[in-house]
Amino acid sequence: MNDSDLRVIKTKRLLADTLIALLRSESFKEVTVQQLCDESLIGRSTFYRHYSDKYALLEEMVVRFADDFEKYINERMHEKDITGVMQQLAGHLETNRQAIIRLLDVHEEHADLSAAFRTILHRQILKLIMDQRLNEHVHVPADYLAGLYVANAMTFITWTLIHGEDDRIVLMMNRMQSVLMIDK
Repeated sequence: MNDSDLRVIKTKRLLADTLIALLRSESFKEVTVQQLCDESLIGRSTFYRHYSDKYALLEEMVVRFADDFEKYINERMHEKDITGVMQQLAGHLETNRQAIIRLLDVHEEHADLSAAFRTILHRQILKLIMDQRLNEHVHVPADYLAGLYVANAMTFITWTLIHGEDDRIVLMMNRMQSVLMIDK
């Protein structure tokens, strides 16, 4: 199977879109391969040619979004205005808004987008804190400070994806960052 074949790309995209559509009305645990096939008008043999089960489809989707998220964060985390980076990131994620919103609520052992985003953010923020010695200004462990920032950033990202950007939320995030000493 050639992953660059247009038919393969279209089939995988259709199955991913179908999974997201099904997640609007039911949990991932309730979704079956048969539903995915019926809703996407793809035969079971075609599904199994691409994926061993629904978990493999989910994992591929999570890896794709997490890789994109990590690439985006890695390219911008050196910037001084971290709130601006988070706003830009939320805008970047807007392209796949519905898929990301749905996947953030799925928590499977090897496919948890929320956990992946949190891990990526934590690693990058912790590096920033350590490089700039930000925790020395507030006298708390760097890991604790990174955890606070990650919780704030994930709440901001999720809120913005669901409700759209709100200047009041951005202002609050800026204030919280000032307290956390991230922008210093």
